[in-house]
Amino acid sequence: MKKIDNLTTVIVFSLFLLLLGAGGWVLKDKAFSANENRVLQQRPAVTAEALLSGEFEEAFQKYQDDQFPFRDSWITLKTATKLALLSKDLNGVYLGKDGYLIEKISDEDADQELFASNLQAVKAFCEKLPTGLSKSVILVPTTAAIMKEKLPAGAAPFEEGAYAKAAARQLQSANYVDLYDEFGKKKDRALYYRTDHHWTTEGAMLAYDVWKQSMGQSGISLKQLHKRLLSDDFQGSLYSKVLWDDGTRDQVTAYIGERQMHSRVIADGQTLGGMYQEQFLREKDKYAVFFGGNYGSVEVDTGNQNGKHLLIIKDSFANAFAPFAAEDFDKVFLVDLRYFSGNLLDYVEEHHITDVLILYSMSNMIKDKNISALKSGGNILS
Repeated sequence: MKKIDNLTTVIVFSLFLLLLGAGGWVLKDKAFSANENRVLQQRPAVTAEALLSGEFEEAFQKYQDDQFPFRDSWITLKTATKLALLSKDLNGVYLGKDGYLIEKISDEDADQELFASNLQAVKAFCEKLPTGLSKSVILVPTTAAIMKEKLPAGAAPFEEGAYAKAAARQLQSANYVDLYDEFGKKKDRALYYRTDHHWTTEGAMLAYDVWKQSMGQSGISLKQLHKRLLSDDFQGSLYSKVLWDDGTRDQVTAYIGERQMHSRVIADGQTLGGMYQEQFLREKDKYAVFFGGNYGSVEVDTGNQNGKHLLIIKDSFANAFAPFAAEDFDKVFLVDLRYFSGNLLDYVEEHHITDVLILYSMSNMIKDKNISALKSGGNILS
C-alpha cells in the first residue's frame, strides 16, 4: 500500500512538472510585467559567441524565471509559504510593522567599491563645472535607515550611516546636503510609501526645503501650494515583489503651485501635458503620475523670468522632487544617465544652467554603474 502511495505521489508530481513545462511552451511569452513595472526577458538567440561566453546560459535562466507560467501566482504562494515559516524576508523585502514593506539591502548587497567609485565620479564632475555655477548633491536615505522601528526583529540592513558619512566627507566641496538628521526628526510625516521603495511627496518636499536652506534661501511656503490627493489606492514596487495583500494602500499626493499648472514639459523631444500624467493613476505604477516615468532628458519651462536654470542629474526619486522647483526657476532640466545620450558639460553650456543638483537614492548610489559616466564629464554615447 505504501508503495502505491509513493508511486501515486511520483506520478502526480511528474504530471505537475510536465504541465508546467508544457505551459511554458504553449503560453505566449509576455513582453512586459505591469505588476513589476519592467520589461521581461525574451527567449535569447542561440549563437556560438553567446554559448562560448556564457551569456546565453545567463540570459536563458533569466528568460525562464521571467516567463515562468503563472509567475504572479507562484510569487504569492512563495510569500504565503515563507510567512507560514515565520520568515520576515520575502523576495528581498522585509515585512515590517504597520503595513511597511521595506527593501532589504544587506552588507553583502552594498558594493563598497562601486559606491566609492561613484562618489569619485560625482566629485570629478562637479569640479569640471564652470566657476560660479551653484552645485549640490543629495543622497536620499533608505526607508530602513529612517524607519528603523518598522523593521522586523532580526533584520540586518547595511551600515548606511557609514556610507552617508563617507559621502559627506568626499563631497563637501560639492555642497553635500545631509538629509539623515532632518528626516529622522520628522519621520512621523509619512516620508516614505509603505508599499513602494520611493519617498512620498511629503518626503520630496522636505528634501527640497532642506536643499533650499542649505543654499541660504528660505524654505517652501505652503501658502503658495495646494495639496491634492491623487490616489488612495497605490500598491507599489515592493508589494509587486511579494504580492501579499494585507489591505495596505498608499496615498499619492501633490502640492501644486501656479507655475506647475502652467509649465510646458518636453520629454525626449515629445511634448507632455504637464508635470502630472494623471492617466497613470489608472495604472499599476501610480508613482509614474510624476512626469510619466523616466526619460533621458526632460525640459520644464515654468514661465518664470528670474534667469535661473536648474539641472537635476537623477534617478526616479527626483520625479516627485522636481515639481517644487517650478516655483523657483525659469527652467528645470532632468537628466537620467540610464537613458541620456550626449555630453553633460555641453548640455550645461547649451541650456545656460545656473544650478546643478545631483540627486540619487542611497540604494542606487551603491549599485548604479551608470554614474561612472560623470567621471569623464558626463560624455555618454548612445
